[in-house]
Amino acid sequence: TTTALGLAVPLGLAAVATGLLDLPDAAWAVALQAWVTLGLAVGVGRSDRGALAGATVGVLLSGAHLTLGAVLPSVQVDAVVAVAAVVVVGLLPGYALAAAGLTRLDDAVMDGGRTPPRERVRRTLDEAYRALTWSALAVAVALAPAAGALLRHGDGGALALGVVVLLVAALRTRGLPLRAQAGAVWAAVVVAAAVLLLGRLEDAPALVAVVAAVGGLTAAVTAGLTPSGQQRARLRRLGDRVELLAVLAVVPLLLGVFGVYGSLLEVF
Repeated sequence: TTTALGLAVPLGLAAVATGLLDLPDAAWAVALQAWVTLGLAVGVGRSDRGALAGATVGVLLSGAHLTLGAVLPSVQVDAVVAVAAVVVVGLLPGYALAAAGLTRLDDAVMDGGRTPPRERVRRTLDEAYRALTWSALAVAVALAPAAGALLRHGDGGALALGVVVLLVAALRTRGLPLRAQAGAVWAAVVVAAAVLLLGRLEDAPALVAVVAAVGGLTAAVTAGLTPSGQQRARLRRLGDRVELLAVLAVVPLLLGVFGVYGSLLEVF
């Protein structure tokens, strides 16, 4: 495992040096090799369902980017992968339960079977949490560069899609039970947002520092707040509404990145 992971970066750099891949594609290839290695060595070799579930998500997202990159422009590839990643964030809890086998245990009991031993249930729950953590990390690793590339693109539609995708991803962390899982997705959101901030304000370093300081202060104050149950319920409903509106905007923006509206105008 260590050898394979250690070779991933040198092989990627060699591909860039020889012109086989550009730097972004080489990074995706390195990520793909890392996820394959994790899945085979830890997921299969050590029978770790959590690692296997996360590696599967990572392989699918990284592989999709490399495959689509052969036939589509880079901005469209990043758009598809970013949207796919944010869709997966919403599916992670159910996927983790199924990957760990917890849903099968529940179905067996509901069908009149014997209640499984407590140790088996505890072990399956641990595997479900590991699957959720690894899968959230896999989504974050794909979301950060894909959304960051959209935010760096000069097209307004791509920029809008990147912002909406990050908003949906941030709101969907509410469904992740552990801090490590939500933290991984939030890290991807922050990294991509930092790309936007640095790219737009690269000629004004003082303004970047001010914005970063205000953002850090806001985060610190927010973390120290303890809203009441009623306030949390209102915030939750507000978050649900904002998420719904953002999700409804994803598909139209994705179609815009693919130039569908321009083609329709030319036809009619």
